[in-house]
Amino acid sequence: MTSCRQSGIRCIRRARGHRIRRTARRRTSTRQLPGKKLKCSYDSCLQIKVLRASGLHYGQDLFYLCQRQIQARYPLIDRANREDAMATIHEHFSGLFIPHVTPFESSGALDLESLTRLTQHLSSLPGVAGLVSCARIGESSVLSIEEKRRVYEVSGKAVHDAGKVHIATIAPQSTDEAISLMRDLESLPVDGVMIFPPLLFAWGKVDPNLKVRFFEDLARETKLPIVLFQVPVKSYYYDPETVCRIARLENVLAFKEASFDINLFTETIQALKRDKAAMRVLTGNDRFVAESYKLGANGALIGVANVATEKWGAMDIAGRAGKFDEAAAIQHELELVKELVFSEPIVEAVARIKVVLQHDGLIKTAKVRRPQLGISEAEQKQLLDSYRVLKRNEFRSAETGAESKRRQAVA
Repeated sequence: MTSCRQSGIRCIRRARGHRIRRTARRRTSTRQLPGKKLKCSYDSCLQIKVLRASGLHYGQDLFYLCQRQIQARYPLIDRANREDAMATIHEHFSGLFIPHVTPFESSGALDLESLTRLTQHLSSLPGVAGLVSCARIGESSVLSIEEKRRVYEVSGKAVHDAGKVHIATIAPQSTDEAISLMRDLESLPVDGVMIFPPLLFAWGKVDPNLKVRFFEDLARETKLPIVLFQVPVKSYYYDPETVCRIARLENVLAFKEASFDINLFTETIQALKRDKAAMRVLTGNDRFVAESYKLGANGALIGVANVATEKWGAMDIAGRAGKFDEAAAIQHELELVKELVFSEPIVEAVARIKVVLQHDGLIKTAKVRRPQLGISEAEQKQLLDSYRVLKRNEFRSAETGAESKRRQAVA
């Protein structure tokens, strides 16, 4: 208990008058007096996520409580308090989320040392709300199931140590597979799951009911919060009405909208507002990130934020605060690096990001797994030259700001 407190983890209290079930997961089976603190079942654990709402503390290992769980575990909490609790949970899925890369040794094996260093660095930055593991940027398609588990474990520990949110990614091809993968993730340091749509969703003209039913089944059979993903492939698109129907499910807390279609993005957000949906919208549209906030985005989930992360974090903070001109100015500064990272062939964006991270000493190699080929030495030089210019400008800007503050203090 002492080590938990020293690590900044608040002790949890159970709702007054409610007995703790002997079957409760990773919680003490000893009955406590009302209002007494529960002893953590593994005192030194740094992965316990604590959610506070309306004066009560809801403790849950490794994942957040959805409304159904709150109702089941705490039936005496009135409706207003449940709504406050859900609003707090949704707020955890706002802000800047970074789908981090998966570092490899020169041999191609997982580089867990670099992974730890990278995820600790990214999650420690003040503008970052959380990290996403094993997404496209994380080369999930070339990782084995066991490798993904190791990535989730290592990344999750680093993210939770920093008090941030950790999202895993899955790409199931069936409902049963999705349920199995999500249940497996419940035992890992994961707070939510971003789901790539099954291939069937792009198979011609698909009935929206099929897509909605897929997520209804997941919400009913699993516990982890779900992040819906609008991939940048038109045949996979969720239309605004379908997104609204899925958003009504209690477990679906966020939506990465990466259609790269500003009209669809706008229509979807407007539809969600009309439907009074609580689901958070995270823009994945690298081409108009700053503008996304003006249109109603609650944050961003973008791979390019692996590079110049502090700048992207500052843009997110400005955008969510309604400082749209400031956000646009920051994006303008980042334009050159963004264009270099996501130039054609765009499939090599991961290799480009890794080159920059290796240059910064965060990972040992820029190794990518086949079929990716990596980038040429000439392209590496061009990329790093542009990156150095950005860093110099950032340093000068910080220096100018500090000098201005000193002058104001003297005056």
